[in-house]
Amino acid sequence: MMPFTSPGICTRVRDTPSYPTGAVDAVTTDDIILAGLASQPSNVGKVKVVGNPFSEENYGVGLPQDNTTCQQVNDAITAMIEDGTWQELLDANVGESGYKANEELNPPEVQACA
Repeated sequence: MMPFTSPGICTRVRDTPSYPTGAVDAVTTDDIILAGLASQPSNVGKVKVVGNPFSEENYGVGLPQDNTTCQQVNDAITAMIEDGTWQELLDANVGESGYKANEELNPPEVQACA
């Protein structure tokens, strides 16, 4: 992938993040990914998630078409949301970042199997 360049703007595309070193001023991606990066022990207090989301993105679980496990996966996700496990896992993984999930969009609505 080629970096985007424009007058006064320089971006980097790297396999390893360079943001904690001061080599870049900002990183952009999905908010939950940013929260995960910010919650890494080496980044706590050095980086933070700021601003509003650019867009709303759905995540999914990839399964072969005509599979027999989709409903089981949906049931497991629904159970995790209903019993609080979803929130516990979110807090355990990104809590150090101070990230709070958008309450209008989260927890996610489980979609029917296609």
